[in-house]
Amino acid sequence: MTDLAKLFLEPTTQKHKNYEVLRAAFVEELPLRTIAERFGYSYGTVRNLCSKFRQNPDMCFFAPVQSGTKP
Repeated sequence: MTDLAKLFLEPTTQKHKNYEVLRAAFVEELPLRTIAERFGYSYGTVRNLCSKFRQNPDMCFFAPVQSGTKP
């Protein structure tokens, strides 16, 4: 695995880790217990994170792009 791939597959910030947990739940449709084990969370934490996301799917995971600036 390349160092660049690790940036995506091994999140280092809490926000990125939470994003990957939710992606695994809603895109990969993995069991919550599997997700909890993968990311070092308890089952309850993953369940609560998913519940909060269902209540507020507009959670901000990425910085908004400002017009006139280069990415």
